[in-house]
Amino acid sequence: MSSHDSVGNGDVHNYNSSLNNKCFRADHDEHFKPINGYKNSSIAEFCERHELFKFIDAVSPLTVKITVQHTSVKRKEKNHSYNYSTVIGDREASGFILDIKNVNDKTVNIATAMHVVFNEDEARGTSCYMYYDGEDSKTVNLIGTLEKVDADINKDWCVFTCRIDAQEFENVIQHLTKYKTELSKKICKRNAILREKDKKVLLLSHPHGCYKYVSMGDLVMEKDSNYSYKTPTCSGSSGGYLVIVGFSKSSMFVHSGCDINEEKKIGYSSGEITLHSHSKQ
Repeated sequence: MSSHDSVGNGDVHNYNSSLNNKCFRADHDEHFKPINGYKNSSIAEFCERHELFKFIDAVSPLTVKITVQHTSVKRKEKNHSYNYSTVIGDREASGFILDIKNVNDKTVNIATAMHVVFNEDEARGTSCYMYYDGEDSKTVNLIGTLEKVDADINKDWCVFTCRIDAQEFENVIQHLTKYKTELSKKICKRNAILREKDKKVLLLSHPHGCYKYVSMGDLVMEKDSNYSYKTPTCSGSSGGYLVIVGFSKSSMFVHSGCDINEEKKIGYSSGEITLHSHSKQ
C-alpha cells in the first residue's frame, strides 16, 4: 500500500516550529538533519566526498514550505490517490521554485506533487514560504495565483504560479542563477559513474510543516525515470526537492510518497519535471 507525504491539519500555526516533540526521527536519525545543522553529520561527509555542498546550498533557498488552504471538489472525479475526502482542510507540504514565470508580473513557478496542489482552484488558496529554516530565519511569503496549472496526474507533479514581493524577486533571480550554474557543474561531472559507486538520494523538505530538513538514503530502484529510495521522509515531505546522485539531465524530481507495507519505508519520486518549459518571460 502506498501513501503520500503531505500533512492535513486544521491549524497550520501548530506546525510553525522545530520538529522537537513532533517526530521521533528528528533526534535519532543520523540521516535526517536540519538544514542549518547538517554539516556536522554523515550527510555532510557524503556531500564533501562528492562535492555536493555548493549544490545543496543552491537548492536550499529555493525549497519552500507550502500551505494549501483549499480543496477542489474536482478531486472527486479522479482516482483514490487524489481523493477529496482524505485532504479536506489545510495541509502542509514542500515545493521548489522552478523558474521565473513573468518578470513584469513578478511571478515564479513552483514545482510540487500534484496530490498537494491539484489544480488552479487549489493554487489560488496556496501560500509558499521561503527561507523557513530556523528560529532566526527571515521568512518570505509567496501567494498563489489563478493561472493555469501545468500538471501530470499519472506522474504526480504540478507546476503552479506564485506572486512575490518585487524586492525579493531580485534575490530569487540570483538564487536561480546560482542553482542553474551548480546544476550544470553537477551534470558535467558525469555523475552516472558516481552512482554506480555511491547510490544515494538526498531530499530537502519541510517535514510536518516545520523547518527545512535534509535527509539521505540508499537508492533502491530506477525504472523508466522513476526512482525509489530509503531516504527518511515524514508527513509534509511531499513535493520536496530530490537530489538523485548520478542523475545527469537538466530536469528534476520531487518526492511523491512512500510504500508503507515495506519493513523499512520506501519513498518514491514524481515523474521527471523539465526545467525550461514553464516560463513566459
